[in-house]
Amino acid sequence: MYFRVKDKGLAMSIIIRPAEEKDALGILAVAENRARVAMKEHGATDDHLSSYGFILFPKTLEKYKNRIKVSNHFWVAAQETEENELIIGYRMAYSLDEMGKIPDPDENDSSCHKYYTQ
Repeated sequence: MYFRVKDKGLAMSIIIRPAEEKDALGILAVAENRARVAMKEHGATDDHLSSYGFILFPKTLEKYKNRIKVSNHFWVAAQETEENELIIGYRMAYSLDEMGKIPDPDENDSSCHKYYTQ
């Protein structure tokens, strides 16, 4: 399933689609940009963070690839250009079954899975 939004005034097209393993590097770039630590280093205040959001636990490239492989609920937003797509956002979610199949769970993954399956 794909969704395409076009803005003729800006000559821009944004696609929303399921993530693929090839998207992991773009996802990592977005995550690192929105990480709380990085945003604070660039002067974001707590008010800004609470208004615009942040990522508390960014993953590594390999962890994003593994999560894309196991989740049917991992989506990306990509800006289409003539040459390629630029990942500009993502949504990462899992069913409990998928969460249990993550090959390299971190402490947050494990504690969430344990909490919801006990």
